[in-house]
Amino acid sequence: MDSIFSVVLSFHNIIRWLIFISVAISFVKISQAHFGGKGFGSKEKKFHLISMILMDIQFLIGIALYSFLSPITKAAFSDFKSAMKTKELRFFAVEHILLMVAVLVIIHIANIISKKEKDEKKKSKKMFFYYLIIFILLLSGNPWFRPFLPF
Repeated sequence: MDSIFSVVLSFHNIIRWLIFISVAISFVKISQAHFGGKGFGSKEKKFHLISMILMDIQFLIGIALYSFLSPITKAAFSDFKSAMKTKELRFFAVEHILLMVAVLVIIHIANIISKKEKDEKKKSKKMFFYYLIIFILLLSGNPWFRPFLPF
């Protein structure tokens, strides 16, 4: 089980950086469209969809880690009260998952908005604010104390 955990965790770690790159590019493209007076066009939509798909994949991998692969969450749930006093256990058992689920929900709401809003300028404004929130939550929920790459 440890080798499966290591492989899945490594994959989860690599995807997190792909998500950061993808969300950063999306945020820049959406910002340029918004502040440049342009609408939410095909380039912005493409990067948004890439970000959303990567987050969906990441969420499924994260749930596998959280639910049954991670020794960290197993330790946290074995004594939840004590785990809340330990920064790393609390982070992975509560903070990380709540923030990442919030990011996932917000990016899907943004996707719905991007389809329903007909006015391209209003759409780019709304997407700008959604991506600002997504970026802040990603920065807050990222385990910065973990290695940059798993190898």
